[in-house]
Amino acid sequence: MDECRQQEAALLELLGDLSAAAGIPRPSTQVPELALQVLGEAVQEVAIAGPLRGEGPHVPSVVLAARAVESYRGLREYLACARERLDELRPQLRENEGLAERLACWEDSWERFAFYTENPHLMEGVHALASFLARALRAAPSLQQMLEDRDAELFLVLPRLVCLCLLSGLERPVAQLLRPLLPCHFADSSAQPGGDQAPAPSAQFEGVLELLGGSAEHGAWEALLRRAVAGAGAAAAAGACPEAGPGRREAAAGAVEGLMREVEGWSMELQRHHPVAWNDLASVLVQCLVWGPGDVEAACPTRFVL
Repeated sequence: MDECRQQEAALLELLGDLSAAAGIPRPSTQVPELALQVLGEAVQEVAIAGPLRGEGPHVPSVVLAARAVESYRGLREYLACARERLDELRPQLRENEGLAERLACWEDSWERFAFYTENPHLMEGVHALASFLARALRAAPSLQQMLEDRDAELFLVLPRLVCLCLLSGLERPVAQLLRPLLPCHFADSSAQPGGDQAPAPSAQFEGVLELLGGSAEHGAWEALLRRAVAGAGAAAAAGACPEAGPGRREAAAGAVEGLMREVEGWSMELQRHHPVAWNDLASVLVQCLVWGPGDVEAACPTRFVL
C-alpha cells in the first residue's frame, strides 16, 4: 500500500509539472502533498456515498468528489493513449486541445473540491441551496427542462431562486455562502453577534406569505417558486390561492409581483458584484441538480483529441 501511495504521489507531482508547463497551475495540484490529500478525500467520499446515491443524488460533497475523481481518471486515460502518438504532440503543450482541456478540467474540479472541503460551512450553504432548488424542481417542472437544455433562461432563474432562499432567512449557511457576493446587504449585521445571519425577511416578504396562506401546506412556497421560475409577467402568481375569491387572488398576485421586483434587484447584484465567484457557485449548483444515481458525469470529453 505504501508503494502504491508513493507511485500515486510521484504521478501527481509529474502531472503538476505538466500542468505548470501548460500554463494553468492551481495550488491543489501543484503541491504534491495537497494533491495526494485531495485525491484520497475525493475517492473516500465517492466510495462511502456509493450505496447511498439513490437516496441523495443532490449531495454537493459527493457530486464534487465524483467529478474530481472522474477528471483525474480522464487525464490518466488521455496520457495512456497519447504515449502511442507522441510524435503528433505540439511542443507548446497548451496548443494540444485535448491535453489542455483535460488539464483544465482536472485543475478546476480539484480546486473546487479542495475549497469546499476546507470550508465546511460553505459546503453547508451549497447543500442548503441545492435542497431549496430541488424543491423548486418539484414545484415548477419547467425548471427541469431548462436544466436539460442548458437554456439561457436558466441563468436568470437560478440567481432569482438563490436570492429568494436568502431573503426567506431560512438557512444561516446560505447567508455565510452569499455574504461575499452581496456584501452591502450584510454591512449592518457584521458588527452583531452571529453576523453571518441572513438579512431579515422584509415586511413585504412576510405579507406575501400571509396572503398566500402563510405555509407550505397552503402552497405559499410553491407559488413563489413557480413565479421565480416563470419570470417576468408570469401568470403563476394569479393562481396562487385558487381556493380564495377573485379579490384575494388579485391581491396575492400584486404582492408577489412586488416581492419579485425586489428579488430581481438582488438577483442582478448577485451576478454583477463578483461575477467569477457567482459563475463558479452557479456551476456547482447546476452540477448538483443534474447529477443522478449511478451517473458520474464525465468532467472531460470521452473523444480522444490530442
